[in-house]
Amino acid sequence: MDSLIDNGLPNSSVVSSDEKQRFTFYLYPGSIAKEFSEFKVNYIDHKNRKEKVAIDKEFKTESGIKLGITSGELRIIKGDPLIISENKTTVFHYKIENYKNAEFLKQYNMPIYYADYEFNKGYLIEFRFGFKYP
Repeated sequence: MDSLIDNGLPNSSVVSSDEKQRFTFYLYPGSIAKEFSEFKVNYIDHKNRKEKVAIDKEFKTESGIKLGITSGELRIIKGDPLIISENKTTVFHYKIENYKNAEFLKQYNMPIYYADYEFNKGYLIEFRFGFKYP
């Protein structure tokens, strides 16, 4: 696996069949093989030589979130974000962190789940989600 520069976590990725999207999955130190804890989907300009090409033209979550949807469509799926950050782009931040009352966190025995959705001109250009490294 390649090493991710921005946070040092080992990761691997695949690109969509049209080579316009990348799906990256991150492995935490100490995790067992193929136990991925964080994921990122984004648009790309080019594929890395070692990346495999998926059969899918786009990557989509179980709830239907995919690149190119509008911020309004995301709000319909996920509800209002906990925090909205604005700079050159707009990022919607969601978090589950109340372990005592969150069956989802208990199921995976993880303290915090997050999801960040980045928009440019109202359209989703990148999203990251998963469990924060403890």
